[in-house]
Amino acid sequence: MRDATATRLPDPRLVPPAVQGVLRTLRGAHKQAWLAGGAVRDLLRIAQGEKVPPPQDFDVATDALPEEVQRLFPRTAPTGIAHGTVTVLADEQHDVEVTTFRGEGPYPRRQATQLGHLPGRHRGRPRPPRFHRERDRLGPDRG
Repeated sequence: MRDATATRLPDPRLVPPAVQGVLRTLRGAHKQAWLAGGAVRDLLRIAQGEKVPPPQDFDVATDALPEEVQRLFPRTAPTGIAHGTVTVLADEQHDVEVTTFRGEGPYPRRQATQLGHLPGRHRGRPRPPRFHRERDRLGPDRG
């Protein structure tokens, strides 16, 4: 009998080769690179057996600074440099938003969060990416 609580991993074949190439290039440059955003949510939902279409929009979180991302990839667009985001034009079908890990600061006078790019290490330990709180938005049975 199968354990209902067993972890089911996403199928890597659902990540297009061009997106895998972005991850490989960043990691080959000794940078951390992680899929992030709605694509991760959708891949996990598919792994759990939900009937949702495969993701088409992929985001990557990394410790590479925007300038480093631009040097690593021949085709980029500076879509959000101030926020640490560069779009890598991976192929004709996939533009991958690559965003530098960032930390959040206080909310002075209820203004938007202050963001700052984080280096790849924090007190000598790798720093994990900060993800959106999709789990909270989807509810306890979906996260």
